[in-house]
Amino acid sequence: MFKKIVSSLCIITLLLSVPCRAKAYTLPETVRIGLYYKDTSEYVDTAVSYIHLSSPSGLNISDKINGNIQTLLTHGLTTVITVRKDTWYKKDGDVFTASTESGLSSYSGVKIGPYHVEIGSPFQDIALLKEYIVFLAGCGITAYPAYDGAWHAWSGFHTSNADAQSAMEMISAAAGQTACTVIQPGSDKIVAEKSDGSTILLYVQKSGALQFSGGVIAGMNTVKLGSKNYRGAIEVKRLTASDMTVVNELKIDEYLYGVVPKEIESWSHPEALKAQAIAARTYTANNRNRHKSLGFDLCPTTRCQVYGGYDAENDLTNAAVDATSGKVVTYNGELAATYYFSSDGGYTEDVRYVWGGTGYPYLVSVEDKYERGNSWNYNWVKTFTIEELTQIMKQKQYNIGTVKRIDITATSPTGRVTEMIVVGTEGQEKFVREGCRLVFGSLPSQWFTYTTDSLLIAMNDEFNVAAVTYTPTMVITADDQIVPLQDSISDITVIGADNVLSNQTGAPTTFSFTGKGWGHAVGMSQEGAKGMAEAGFTCEEILTHYYTGTEVR
Repeated sequence: MFKKIVSSLCIITLLLSVPCRAKAYTLPETVRIGLYYKDTSEYVDTAVSYIHLSSPSGLNISDKINGNIQTLLTHGLTTVITVRKDTWYKKDGDVFTASTESGLSSYSGVKIGPYHVEIGSPFQDIALLKEYIVFLAGCGITAYPAYDGAWHAWSGFHTSNADAQSAMEMISAAAGQTACTVIQPGSDKIVAEKSDGSTILLYVQKSGALQFSGGVIAGMNTVKLGSKNYRGAIEVKRLTASDMTVVNELKIDEYLYGVVPKEIESWSHPEALKAQAIAARTYTANNRNRHKSLGFDLCPTTRCQVYGGYDAENDLTNAAVDATSGKVVTYNGELAATYYFSSDGGYTEDVRYVWGGTGYPYLVSVEDKYERGNSWNYNWVKTFTIEELTQIMKQKQYNIGTVKRIDITATSPTGRVTEMIVVGTEGQEKFVREGCRLVFGSLPSQWFTYTTDSLLIAMNDEFNVAAVTYTPTMVITADDQIVPLQDSISDITVIGADNVLSNQTGAPTTFSFTGKGWGHAVGMSQEGAKGMAEAGFTCEEILTHYYTGTEVR
């Protein structure tokens, strides 16, 4: 059940922006996935101040600049190392709490700071630096290697400039009046250290990133980041006004090993798994460099594709990736935009009614005979109180007062809502296309109607609220006055056809949305793909059904 929920949720917000036109057919050998990062444009901030890394074969620590990798050091042990930004910390065991210089003044525990002392001149050769560090140890000085394109001997993690200046004078004297310099704090430094606190490397990034990779064991190399394992390499970089950005670089099919089981249940029919693998591979190639400004291609969440790393892999989904290796969906020789989602409720949707725009003749509505009525959220109901809807609108800065009614003013040929107006006591807001389902915290789909407990909401002959109006109904009050029925009248007694009295409300207190499907409904339905596979269709037939006029190459 958990995997089912993950699989379905992952497509709710697969793309919140208007899709980009497909690019020329290229298939990258590797992809870069931003595991932790800060993106102010999407209000995402998962960047971290430190991480713990290890590998069953030890770690190669490298400098990567413009795709060129230069191995700096090798940590041959399988023990965990800490990689952290160079700043002030309160340290308790293996937990680092980022602080400030003033924030450490009253702290009595282990303190770490970003002031260092550089000893002597730079070295071009790591071997010579290591010899010099041994020499300094003989002088009673603990030093470690620092790298900024050249090698340096640095010492200390002082919490203040005064402490660093004092340490510099003692180091200079102990090293025979060697010239020393205090290194000031900066946002360009990353520290790699052992669990005992001894420093492996202090990396001063110029235009590169610090990369960690494991050796190959049984044909595979993995790196453990925290409690999760990943194939390929882990890169760490400081970006402006951000904690550390952490990127996983690996081969495209190794990436798909960690995507497919997070996007569709691994026990699905093999042809459905293959269809998912091809769709995900095409999406990956077509969206490479989506987060180029942050130094990676795709994120690991529903904003791109859900990625779980090595720990998410399954033999069945791995086999589907391997069986389709190199295969993609194309249209007129270019990569197709292979959006996918959980359930369509019987029809997929034309992209024009979800994200707008044209130029995608293969992203049109198709009938889906193979989704089953018991599929995940084929039918759904979601109820809100007036207070909940009003609070949602306020949180999203729609200042319309208390929600009074919702007018559905346009639908697509399939029946999905493409325009609606939310009316409040102080104004109204119009929403179009996918905004109709996202405004209330993501309704499962755009295909919905609603009911309410208000007498003032009129249904049409088809019991549809597509044309909601207030009617000039007249009522008799308790003092025998005949007045128009208004939403301000909240206590109404109705005499039914059976002469039974019941209490009703003039203004609605709840809205119940009833709908079909789960997700944006553009492209391939995963529930439909499973149904088609069980009916005997191949993965190619599944894909070309949902992406009209395409071919699998």
